[in-house]
Parts: sequence; C-alpha cells; structure tokens
Amino acid sequence: MCVNTASGAQCLCSEGFNLNNNGKTCTESSPFFKRGFIVNNATTFAMHEVHSANGQSHQYVYVQILSSIIETFAVDAKSDIVYFVDSGNSVLKKHDLRSRQTRVLTSISSAKDLNFDWITNLLGWIESKQSSVCSYSVNSQIRDTIYADLKNPASLTIDPHNGFLYWISGKSGRFIVRGSWARDVPRVVISMKYLNDPISLKYDERSNRLYWLDRTILKSSTTTGTDIKSHIITNGATDVFLYKDCLGWINGDRLYFLRRRISNITEYVVKTIQNTRNVAVFDASLQNDKRGI
Repeated sequence: MCVNTASGAQCLCSEGFNLNNNGKTCTESSPFFKRGFIVNNATTFAMHEVHSANGQSHQYVYVQILSSIIETFAVDAKSDIVYFVDSGNSVLKKHDLRSRQTRVLTSISSAKDLNFDWITNLLGWIESKQSSVCSYSVNSQIRDTIYADLKNPASLTIDPHNGFLYWISGKSGRFIVRGSWARDVPRVVISMKYLNDPISLKYDERSNRLYWLDRTILKSSTTTGTDIKSHIITNGATDVFLYKDCLGWINGDRLYFLRRRISNITEYVVKTIQNTRNVAVFDASLQNDKRGI
C-alpha cells in the first residue's frame, strides 16, 4: 500500500515482504538473515546470524525440506537461493528462500562437495562413484563432466575469479590438485609428503589461500602450495569455513569461530542443530566480480 507523507507518496509492504528498489512493488522476504552461516543436517537448513562470529548472538532460524535427504549444498546469497543434492532421490535441487519453493534441476549419482561459482553461474561437484568432477549451468541448464577417471577425488572447492578448481586426490597417499573449468591438465599443488589425512578443502578469496583439516589441525597454504601454516588444533572438526577475519569449523552440534586480529585471537562457540553435515557462508557482498580491479 502507499501513503501520503510530507515528502510525498511512500509505498509500504506488509509483514514478510520487502520493498523493491523501484519503491513501488514488494517481494516476499526470506526467512533467513541477510548475512550469516548456514548449516544443514539430512532434513533441515539452519542459519546463524552473522554476529555469531563475535559471540554476540546465539540466535538461528531454520527451514525444513520435506521428502529430501540433504547430502551437500551451496548458496547464491544474491538471489536467496540454496542449491542442494538430494541423495534420497539422486537429484540436484534448487530451493528459493523467498518463495519457499523447491524444484529439481538435474539427476545425479553420488554427488559430494557441491560448490556455486557466482561468476560463471556454474554448480560444481564430485561424483564419487564415477571419480569425476561435474558441472551444471544455471543459465543453460546443461550438465557436463569436467574431469573423469580421477584418483579418488574428494572435497572440491572453487576459485571463481580465476576459474580454478581444487580437490583432494589419491588413495594410500593424499595430495591436493588444481584444475579449471577450461579443463586444463590437473597438476599437484601440494604433494602427499606434506599431508597426512586432509579433508574439507576450502578456497578463501580474501587471503587467496587454501584451507583444510589435516587430522585435527586446521592448516592453510598459498594456492601454489607454498607457505604451509598450522593454525589451530580443532579436536574433531568435520567441516571448515572462512569469513573475513574469522576461521570457523563444525564439531558435533557446535559452531566454532576463531577471530584473527592483530593483537589477539579470540574463540567463540555457539550451539547449532544436531547431526550437522556442512556449513556455508551466506553474504551477498562476497559475491562480487573483482576481475580487473
């Protein structure tokens, strides 16, 4: 509805709706916060408010996804979209946080480690049974195989500004590999002699570094594999995430935040949903194309 004010007509929206940039129309708002950290278990997405990283908020909201088993997920914060793999029905799905609608995008087999590249609008994941890296174009709705016949690939992560793909490979000894959307020949960036049992590989665009869990230790390196650092012993973490000056990880039903400041390091802990599987940062301001800047 619109009302007359001293400065002229002003349009307002009902509760649960946001006024669009044109100042005239309304769009249903998302049940989630504008910024925060999304976690999942098999049936639920929950979001912790961004100030959880400072220990200032223990609040979270959640949505349940019916008739699905959420295996892995990725977010498009600018569009209020959560993409996820429904392993119960072997499909890739899209959940619109504004309309609360879920729809099937394409069939999958054994997808793990879903990522969203907001520059190319490509979803990427690992098909573990086929030992391959696959993609799905949000624009053209075309599914493709980027790499096949890999050596036990796991833990895919993406550098969207350079189009690089990183994953952990190998069986008896594990190593970190770099490929690309352009299908450049994969090359080892960190050899097995520097790794023990790496999991949860993540690319951090702010520092242009790779982070991973190596047994109980959270480690990082440059994207070329140099300057390997050990940051903290996590004692059982299963997934890690990066947000500005914060390192974070999941351990059971707890989210841990380690703030990296010049003068000190502070750790905060908040309780989350049970049987948590993955975590992702939700912040539209991070989805900027910085190429050429």
